[in-house]
Amino acid sequence: KDVGIIGVDSGFEMYIGGNGGIKTEVAEFFVKVKTAEEVREYNGAFLQLYREEAFYLERTVHYMQRVG
Repeated sequence: KDVGIIGVDSGFEMYIGGNGGIKTEVAEFFVKVKTAEEVREYNGAFLQLYREEAFYLERTVHYMQRVG
């Protein structure tokens, strides 16, 4: 949910959005990075942008659908 980080052979893949429950949504691929430090940087940058631009109580999946 919200932010997913998957370790792969060449580093990490990050996924944003997704939703469980009655109305499920699949998370969207966000970025592929090589180091854990880059994961922290991209995650922090996304969360800051989301905090600044998302509507009050807007889920990340709906935010990503709206802004791309």
